[in-house]
Amino acid sequence: MGPITVVLPSRPRPDHGITEDDVADIAALLTREHGWLAAALGSPVRFARTDPGVGARLLVGPRAANPCLAALPAPDDARPQVRRLGEDLLVAEAPDRGAVWASLSLLATLRRTGAARIVAAPTTDPLVAADQVAEEVALAPAVTAGWRDWDALSRTHRPAPAGAASVAALQRWVAALDDLHTSVTLTAATWQPPYEVAVTAAGTAHLRTVPRTSHGWQAGARPGDRLLDPPAGDVRERVGAAPHARGLHAGRRLLATPRGARCTLTVADAEGRTRTWSEDEPRADEAPPVRWGRRAGVGVLTIVRWTRDGRSDDDLDLALGELADAEGLVVDLRGNTGGELLAAQDARDRFLTAPTRCGTLRYASAEPAVGLREPVALTADPSPRRRWNGPVRVLTDALTASASEDFLLGLQGLAHIEVVGEPSAGALGRPRTLPLLPTAALTVSTAVAHDRTGRLIEGRGIPVDTPSPTTGGATARAASGVEAPADPLLEAALAAPW
Repeated sequence: MGPITVVLPSRPRPDHGITEDDVADIAALLTREHGWLAAALGSPVRFARTDPGVGARLLVGPRAANPCLAALPAPDDARPQVRRLGEDLLVAEAPDRGAVWASLSLLATLRRTGAARIVAAPTTDPLVAADQVAEEVALAPAVTAGWRDWDALSRTHRPAPAGAASVAALQRWVAALDDLHTSVTLTAATWQPPYEVAVTAAGTAHLRTVPRTSHGWQAGARPGDRLLDPPAGDVRERVGAAPHARGLHAGRRLLATPRGARCTLTVADAEGRTRTWSEDEPRADEAPPVRWGRRAGVGVLTIVRWTRDGRSDDDLDLALGELADAEGLVVDLRGNTGGELLAAQDARDRFLTAPTRCGTLRYASAEPAVGLREPVALTADPSPRRRWNGPVRVLTDALTASASEDFLLGLQGLAHIEVVGEPSAGALGRPRTLPLLPTAALTVSTAVAHDRTGRLIEGRGIPVDTPSPTTGGATARAASGVEAPADPLLEAALAAPW
């Protein structure tokens, strides 16, 4: 089959909340992720701003920003959807920028089912939801590559019809795949208290980090304390991730607090003393995504999450400018579970000194029997914005995931980059998100990543050049009644010769 022409949105519509940056970002994301579209459509793709009128085409919304799409009759449903309009024409309807990926996530389902139309709408029937999980997860690359036997896992973990209404049961089923990006998640918005918790295979949870500026520290909580409330329950069984990362991502799920609600935690130390405190959701200005400073001539840049709001780009310009004369730079990505892919890739480019081959992605076909498609090369060029060309130490842990690993994928192994700490989560899987039940969504990985040497990253993580010298140490010292250093890994990274 010949290439499919993907007609991109081309005009900003401020009156519809669609800015010039929105239009540019949609185009940038889809052109960079052309391999994902090709896998979903089953054909190579090329991009255009106008509809050629002949041949296979896909018109991409938002409708208001794409004149070619706006010229067609509007659907009777405003939700994200994909439709077939004749043999050669597909349309992906999206009311706004945020819904574009939601509509495109349906393409593989449209192709798999042969339907004329798929709308992003949850079902209220638990049996239908279970069937959807069974069919969509069968397209995950770990399954199509033959690394996991989804049929065998389903025979063991698929909930019986009487229990299929339980979101928790669906979560346990999908988590058996051990894939962070293939999961059933609640759709309610949440926020994260400033702690890391590790959940053990035995079902106990312990504080791994307690910031010295936190309410927990003031209440006497320390790394190593056992978390009593909220109880860990079966949360580890409901969060799929690589074995080295599962406990921390389960802890993150355990602490997730509904937006607008307070979080109350109770812990017990090694002597059985309990402490209880509460946290309020921080204001946006109290939790900036980018922070920076200087320690003894070395710059420290902490990136908490990847956002595409303009402010982060400006903050990175400011940070790298203020730290330009520093002896070296520590970039702290610990706890950064991801965010917007473009933001992470653009930040990566600030640390490149020449055009770079970052690695490859292999996408799963929408036809399970096809398996993984041929590798798509990932390349990058130095950023046109302010850059850093000196020595860098990047701090990582098992929570460093998704877009953060895209940041690392092109940098790890370069002469001026040293990765320090623990391997990252191993989850670059380019997930698509599908409505499942009124309170839950299904995400399914679509790709596996290899670095430039051919080393598999999925399920293993970005390797470190210098392992953390403190793994387990802070917990042991705190549990014996001696306060751990504020941040031993950061202290070691700063102190090492540059």
